[in-house]
Amino acid sequence: MGLFGPKKYIYLSVCFESGGKTYCYLTKDKYIKVNEVVMVPVPNESDKNHM
Repeated sequence: MGLFGPKKYIYLSVCFESGGKTYCYLTKDKYIKVNEVVMVPVPNESDKNHM
């Protein structure tokens, strides 16, 4: 519990246009709606081989 009460976190469950797995992202934007298009950071191609 923080100084001003419990801390709240907002997570997005994101799936890309190409389909496949979904990924979770932490956000501070409390105005994002369900099925809204968002921009999220993704690893570059060389990083995908290490996941």
